[in-house]
Amino acid sequence: MDNSKVTSQVSNQTLKRQMGLLGVIALGVGNTIGSGLFFIPQNLAAESTPLASLIAFAISALGCIIVAFSFANLSQKMPQSGGTIVYVKKAEGSLAAFLVGWYNWFAGPSSIAGLVVGMVGYLSVFFPVLITNNFAALITCLALYWLIVLINIRGVKGASAFNVITTIVKVVPIVLFIVIVALKFSPANLTTVNPVVVEGGRNQMATIPAALAITMWCFMGFDTIAQSAGVIKDPEKNIKRGTILSILLVTVIYILVIFLSYGVMDQQTLAGTSAPFAEILQYCTGTNIWSYVMAIFIMVSIYGCASGTLLAAAQFSYGMGEQKIFPPIFTKLHHKYNTPVVALIIEGFFGSFLIIANYTKGLAGAYLFIILVSTLSTIICFIATVISDIMLLRDMGEKVTPWIFIKKCALPLFAFVYLLYAIYGTGYESVMWGFLFLMLGLPVYAYMKFKYPQNIVKSGEEQ
Repeated sequence: MDNSKVTSQVSNQTLKRQMGLLGVIALGVGNTIGSGLFFIPQNLAAESTPLASLIAFAISALGCIIVAFSFANLSQKMPQSGGTIVYVKKAEGSLAAFLVGWYNWFAGPSSIAGLVVGMVGYLSVFFPVLITNNFAALITCLALYWLIVLINIRGVKGASAFNVITTIVKVVPIVLFIVIVALKFSPANLTTVNPVVVEGGRNQMATIPAALAITMWCFMGFDTIAQSAGVIKDPEKNIKRGTILSILLVTVIYILVIFLSYGVMDQQTLAGTSAPFAEILQYCTGTNIWSYVMAIFIMVSIYGCASGTLLAAAQFSYGMGEQKIFPPIFTKLHHKYNTPVVALIIEGFFGSFLIIANYTKGLAGAYLFIILVSTLSTIICFIATVISDIMLLRDMGEKVTPWIFIKKCALPLFAFVYLLYAIYGTGYESVMWGFLFLMLGLPVYAYMKFKYPQNIVKSGEEQ
């Protein structure tokens, strides 16, 4: 996932519609392919089987396309700044809008925590002690996280320039990996299964929910196409077309990478890797040189993802503070750099807490858990958008029956069921953390209701 996990609060009323279909596809692909690509072979090998993984990818691709239709429909009908928050506040009222904003905000620091842990995983190629010593890994993760915070506090310009460089760098390891690994492909490896996954006679298909949650993380970011409706030419056509084509293209890239990975290394060995791209290259070439080159490129790319995510998260927090949905402390700017310093520091503490709470699981275990928590937060926002699509855009007529409701809301209801299934796949521990974070937000909402009662609206009301 890239910096698209969190939406910046920028008005699009004066923007020119200059982005054509090709630009829309590039936006969707660029914002969707993030760190997940560099860890997906290990993640799936540890939790699922080759066949179940491919089925999960197909389900995720179809589900995300249908969810994207809700974003596209709403962005065309309600092109105001704020995206999901605007839709939910109109359809479901201030409490729902706050909770969606709360989860959307939390997706930022949790995503960054996952990205930082992933980067340290590739750093272990050079410093193996990070694999064997969890405390050393913890200190390294925290140091890198706060370095990202410091870079963003010092200004948006420098962070944005770095993000452009790292986006370009992202292409190199993908091409390098595909070319080298394809030469060592062996179909015999495709039939292997990680014994841990199927122990106790567990059916392969029973691993689909876990694989679905992991693959869902890989598709995070497609929603930025709808959120950029204000700069897209002919949005009625290009938003849906661009979304479908970008998701299909991303699916092809991910499946190609997974298929090649499965063809060069057995599932049990692959599940034990901490830097899968680098270790697969080492396995294929018999030398560390290419794995070192790969690790460097991937670390730079992931660091750029993390920096961009924090940049967008801070802008989102600042916008929520300006709208008086979040406490006004989020709008406090640095006296010298004019950046949302308090929002950045708060996000730094939240991300650090997630890393500290999970460091005993090791790098691979901590990474997987944190991305599942982040995925859960994003899914909650997607569900709210799908329900807003039903409430705002579906004309039920004068007589509403269950059949009429299902018939007119078939696509968003299918998306709703898919998202519920994805939540189930994240696991009970992730859901528990998500619920606790929900409870943590309720006192904040109560405070904001008392402080700014004029900002509270009920569903269907105009603010």
